[in-house]
Amino acid sequence: MEEKHKTRPFLYVFEKIDLSDEIKEAFKDFYVRDVKILESERRLEVHMQSGNNIEEKNIDTLKQRLKKEFPQLDKIEIHVINEKNKEYIKKPSFTQEQYNRAINANLNAYLQNSGYELQKKGHEFCLKEHDSLVINPSNNKWFWHSRGIGGTALQFLMNYENKSIVESVLALCDEGISANNKENITVFKKSEFKLPEANGDNKRVFSYLNKTRKIHPHVINFFIKNKYLYESAKYHNCVFVGRNEKNEPKFASMRGTLTLDKKQPFRGDVDFSDKKYSLSLMNNKASNRVFVFESPIDLMSYMSILELKKLDFKQYNYISLGGLSDTALESFLKRESNIKSIVFCLDNDINSAENHGQCAADKYIEKYSNLGFKCKNHIPILKDFNNDLCAMVDFNDNIENINEDESLDIAF
Repeated sequence: MEEKHKTRPFLYVFEKIDLSDEIKEAFKDFYVRDVKILESERRLEVHMQSGNNIEEKNIDTLKQRLKKEFPQLDKIEIHVINEKNKEYIKKPSFTQEQYNRAINANLNAYLQNSGYELQKKGHEFCLKEHDSLVINPSNNKWFWHSRGIGGTALQFLMNYENKSIVESVLALCDEGISANNKENITVFKKSEFKLPEANGDNKRVFSYLNKTRKIHPHVINFFIKNKYLYESAKYHNCVFVGRNEKNEPKFASMRGTLTLDKKQPFRGDVDFSDKKYSLSLMNNKASNRVFVFESPIDLMSYMSILELKKLDFKQYNYISLGGLSDTALESFLKRESNIKSIVFCLDNDINSAENHGQCAADKYIEKYSNLGFKCKNHIPILKDFNNDLCAMVDFNDNIENINEDESLDIAF
């Protein structure tokens, strides 16, 4: 969305926003040349002009007020032109040629030249400090799964390093990093997706899911029988399989079954998995509803809770996003055109500084509601539905997380 105002008085453009008398007085002689709200970059830009100078503190105060008015935006940029000398008081600008260079900058080159520590993760890399932030050298893009954001090198500087667009463009140009600069940069050639070799039985997987994660035996057997799940031969991992329209395996996520010293088990995607085909269960073509989860184990936990509540988990459709990106959901909805209702069952990260799961749920509810889908948010009581399930089993169902009056049997 872009909204423009051509040299209109400041107080006229912002008349609907509650501003202090001090700000109104400071900007009374200013004219707004342009206002841009860039939703894709979660950024607001305001360009103004005046014959008078403006104090830095007044610009900062205005930024803070606009941030409260537009909480969904991450960045507020205010540029002021002094008509006496035609110079930007706040920041320099950049040329179209510089912008083009910045958006095509080699992300891996920038990260390595800037001192970031990268760790190999299949055919991708992740940041050592945030292993959910993944860099794909083959398409020169990044994605931060725990926050549901990603993009180019330019967007990395703006979102991860919290730089303005001007600072980001100039930084990438100063680095001299072009899209063709691949010297000393690891690049992977495309290869074929291949499932890990299967073990002779699924005993370790069954034991881990049932004993440690409290998944109901009926749910585990349902997954194994329908080839959504098996045990790998080499490391005895859980392998969750996603398939395309022709029922061909195109995606697989793995979860380790060893839980030593209270460390988190191994988890990761099989190399060259296609995220569009993350695990999905279209159990009931007659149903127009799908339940959306971050991980396969959350999905299985939800089904187990239904089983404990004496509800038929096979009457519903499900999808695991494999994180917080909605790439898999977008692809699923294109394939399954009968789906009209979406129930988001993402994590409730109550112990984090930012509740990433619920922030993503709010964002996707707005997005898919605007596309005509009926959306609902089912929030786990604890961090996720596996924690809820474990609590129900361990404490004899003291947590009444799902009941017939609450969410599952409500028809849209």
